[in-house]
Amino acid sequence: MALGISVLAVACSGGDGGDATLPAASDSTEASASPSATPSAPSLPPLSESPAASPATPAATTATPTPAASCPTSYAAPDARRPIVTLAFWRNADGSRVLGQEKVRFTPDKTIDELVFRLWPNAPRTASAGVRMNVYRAEAAGAKRFTLESAGAPPGVPGTLLRLKLLTPVPAGQSIDAVLDFDVVLGAGSDDRVGRSGATAWWGSGFPLLAWESGRGWAREPATRAFAEATTSEAFDLRAMTVETVASDVVLATGRAGRVETGRPGGRVRRHFSAPAVRDVMVAAGPFRVSRRTEGGVPIAVGVAPGLEDDPVQMARLHAEALRSHVGRFGRYGFTDLQVAVVPSIRGGIEYPGAILLGPGQLDSTLSHEVVHQWFYGLVGDNQGRDPWLDEAFATYGEALHRGSGPAYRQKTIPAYGVNRVGKPMTYWDPRPGDYFRSVYIQGAVMLLDAREAVGAARFDALVRCYVAARASSVSTVQAIERAFGSAPAALRIFRREGALPPG
Repeated sequence: MALGISVLAVACSGGDGGDATLPAASDSTEASASPSATPSAPSLPPLSESPAASPATPAATTATPTPAASCPTSYAAPDARRPIVTLAFWRNADGSRVLGQEKVRFTPDKTIDELVFRLWPNAPRTASAGVRMNVYRAEAAGAKRFTLESAGAPPGVPGTLLRLKLLTPVPAGQSIDAVLDFDVVLGAGSDDRVGRSGATAWWGSGFPLLAWESGRGWAREPATRAFAEATTSEAFDLRAMTVETVASDVVLATGRAGRVETGRPGGRVRRHFSAPAVRDVMVAAGPFRVSRRTEGGVPIAVGVAPGLEDDPVQMARLHAEALRSHVGRFGRYGFTDLQVAVVPSIRGGIEYPGAILLGPGQLDSTLSHEVVHQWFYGLVGDNQGRDPWLDEAFATYGEALHRGSGPAYRQKTIPAYGVNRVGKPMTYWDPRPGDYFRSVYIQGAVMLLDAREAVGAARFDALVRCYVAARASSVSTVQAIERAFGSAPAALRIFRREGALPPG
């Protein structure tokens, strides 16, 4: 994630409710977080049929060739048994609330006795702006009773961790289907992943996110107070997503846009999206001014919300330039489109696979930083609660190479609390959020620049490209970094010196 601080400083990215039913949508400006208080209005249109058993796997994309003999020649294909997700969103007329329904087909690689979803809109920062996610139904294989645990949510706010206890364990390799009904109350003026301003609304991670990490299990790290941090999810097949809004809305979202249904009740419009492998979803809707262009075969759309001075044509050009630079360094862009929504009240940027939420006036390092995140977090995922440096340090490093800001970053003073602690988890940084940015973003980027200098630019760049290709569509780890740079002991020494890797 990225919070634009200055040209040289960027920083990114319980109870029992099982018997509740999905409330009707409301056009009221005072949407209630309480199921019993929800007024009646048209209900959410149902999702399509349950997901098919075998997800389609896209063709692997070719990465930039390198001299390394063990380097993959193409991006690792997404797991053929990755989760299949269908989503339906229904935005009410005044934009204050979104109703949603989610269906998931999940095939674990370990035996499970529960399903765990994260409700990230209930994290402290979004909750403080009046954002709420309420889940009214969660069912899987006959199990209907679920609990919400705080896991970092403020007092009085629905928890961020939903646990659905299964009636019988599900063994590794066996699929299970789940369905959840929920709503999201959009806080006005929110400086984070979910919010609204005037006629513009945005919801990133605005659905219960299946919190599974292959080979490890459920990601239960508590939510943090930091800006737009921190999520964990394996890449899933977004088989279908519909977004129904008022006819005047432009919708920018993760995935490739499909058919548009007009003439819905009330003159509304339903838009369809899909994506073969993404780990999260962003949607923004409103009367955006949009500029579109193509860079290297990738369609780019930048929408600017009403009342903002940003020029969508200029912003599209800058995103194209950043994309061109980063493709040359890290390999082929891994998604079908790049959709960017410039919205009020956000003071930086927040990345999503194939999509970006950006605040106004972000013409400095933040824009480039968010585009790098399409490789580090979007394509190569990580557990952002456990290993935030795996995406934030790389994103700041890539931006530094693109913009030439490395020398300025080397001049930054690292707080004593963070010196040589690049690899600390978010639980370490949460009590000292002011130290997080310089200690992980800046110190981590300088660490990577130092390693590049020690190894040699051409060889280091080749190793990074190999790492991206090998770890595409997965959740990476520090152990994967050790393997990727095992042939460059000088780099590993620097990583260990800065605390990004455990002592050798």
